[in-house]
Amino acid sequence: MLGLFFNRNKLLADIKLLGKWGERQCEKFLKRKGFKTLTRNFTCKAGEIDLVMVDSDRSIVFVEVKTRTDEEFAPTE
Repeated sequence: MLGLFFNRNKLLADIKLLGKWGERQCEKFLKRKGFKTLTRNFTCKAGEIDLVMVDSDRSIVFVEVKTRTDEEFAPTE
């Protein structure tokens, strides 16, 4: 249990690490819903998008992930 507590503290202390963790969690969730990943962290002149995925109906979906450290704004299921 101590290992999980330490890793959680490390994750919360490093915003980049937290962001990458959130992106991985989001991608896993969407894959379970039937989406397929086309690319991650796509960059162009206009900026960067975290995930580009395709739905089962062949719609392209652009995903911007915002990882929070609490559930005040959007509680989980």
